[in-house]
Amino acid sequence: MAALVMATGVLGASALQTEGLRANRVALQRSDSVQLAWSIIDRIRVNAAGDYEVALGDAPPAFTNCIAVTCSANDLATFDVAVWKCSLGNWSETNSCAAAQSAGAIPPLELRPGLPAGDGSIEYNGAEVTVAVRWRPDDGEPLTLRVSSRS
Repeated sequence: MAALVMATGVLGASALQTEGLRANRVALQRSDSVQLAWSIIDRIRVNAAGDYEVALGDAPPAFTNCIAVTCSANDLATFDVAVWKCSLGNWSETNSCAAAQSAGAIPPLELRPGLPAGDGSIEYNGAEVTVAVRWRPDDGEPLTLRVSSRS
């Protein structure tokens, strides 16, 4: 009888530990999503003349290397969106991301933060910009973080 009680306690403790690890992983992903959302908002504020609008599901735009050449406001916005989309996680294998990596705009794939199936959108509503970051944690239910700010 004591062995049964002990086994039940050990199983319960291991289940609690597993759930705690899962919750920590989701919390880290939420933290990464906040950082990724604010990073693109900061880029939008620096380049207010650029057009950053992009939808969920849109692949990164063709990479324009604004590190090597002087870019217009819209070219810089395209550069920023490509780098941001590549950093989200879902689009890491695209040609645009490979070009951004070879130009030194983003780190190698194994060093990028990224989120599982991570994607994002940027929408304008007058002077307000809303950035959404969506990803799919291990449990399969997609999560979306939205951040709005005046641009």
